[in-house]
Amino acid sequence: MTIVLGYFASIYIMFNRVETYYGEVNKSKSKILLYSKEDRHITSLSKLSKWKTSKNGDILKVQYTDQKGVILNIHTVKGNEVSNDIMKKLQQ
Repeated sequence: MTIVLGYFASIYIMFNRVETYYGEVNKSKSKILLYSKEDRHITSLSKLSKWKTSKNGDILKVQYTDQKGVILNIHTVKGNEVSNDIMKKLQQ
C-alpha cells in the first residue's frame, strides 16, 4: 500500500512541476531553442502563439508543466530579467 501511494505521489509531483525556459525569437527559423539552467528544449514556433506577435530578437519566457506537454504561460521579457547563465546560452 505504501509503495502504491509513493508511486502516485511521485507521478503527481512530476507532472505538476513547472519548468521555465527562455528563448530568443528568430523569425527566419521554424524552430526556437529554449534554455533553462539545466536543460535545452527545441520547440516548433507554431506551438508558441506569442511568437506571432513578438519581434525578431525578443526574449520569450515559456513556462511548461506536465513534462513539457502543456504550455502555461508565454510572455516577452527584458534581458535583465534573465539569469546570466541563460543569457550566455542564448548568445551562443
